[in-house]
Amino acid sequence: MGLDGVQMARQQLGDAYTWGGNGPDHWDCSGLTSRLWREVGKVSDIPRVSDDQQAWAVPIPKEQLLPGDLIFFGKPVGHVGIWT
Repeated sequence: MGLDGVQMARQQLGDAYTWGGNGPDHWDCSGLTSRLWREVGKVSDIPRVSDDQQAWAVPIPKEQLLPGDLIFFGKPVGHVGIWT
């Protein structure tokens, strides 16, 4: 997804957090990441929720992360963000 996805994510700063939010002015973490990957990354099959996104994603070492890559938090996963 790259820097274009990071730029689009930064444009959402200040939007309200809403559980289950899919935009355009209210988001939750996975609502934002799934929208970014669909629109900027052109990936139509990304799941909507964070634990499904983790199961869908291909794990890579931290040293190989690129801007826009998904990063997951918690066991079980309860949060997703993007690497900048």
